[in-house]
Amino acid sequence: MAVKWKWKRGCFVKHNLKARYYGRYVDDLILFHEDPDALNGWYEAIDGFLRERLKLALHPRKKWINRVEKGIDFTGFRILPGRTYLRNSSLSRCKQKIRAWERNGAPVDPEALQDLSASLNSYLGMLRQVNGYRARRGLCRRVENLWLVADEGCTKILPS
Repeated sequence: MAVKWKWKRGCFVKHNLKARYYGRYVDDLILFHEDPDALNGWYEAIDGFLRERLKLALHPRKKWINRVEKGIDFTGFRILPGRTYLRNSSLSRCKQKIRAWERNGAPVDPEALQDLSASLNSYLGMLRQVNGYRARRGLCRRVENLWLVADEGCTKILPS
């Protein structure tokens, strides 16, 4: 589908495609429309725009067209109508970081502890956006045995 557009400063999706419902975070993009043909047309237009203007391309195997009721994977979360969950793979990566730190001999030098606590705080921040108190509490209990201290609500790892 050949689409002609006039590039304006600002958002291509909003101004040129006139997409009413969309979201973008860094390199993740989500578009909503009732018509799958409209979504496919937008995909081709966005891909063409990125190739021509920015010398970039969309990943050919990372396009999903789905009904909203089935849920959406976006920015590390699984979003369903009325409910949002942290993806299991996101939580698994957090636990892998802790295990990797332990495999390295659990170094207690300030730099290693700072790197680990910064990473864990990122995951705790994601868990605060969902009903993830039990998962946060479990992570906090685990890291308190690893020379790190969490605040009372398990919302962040405090500097030691």
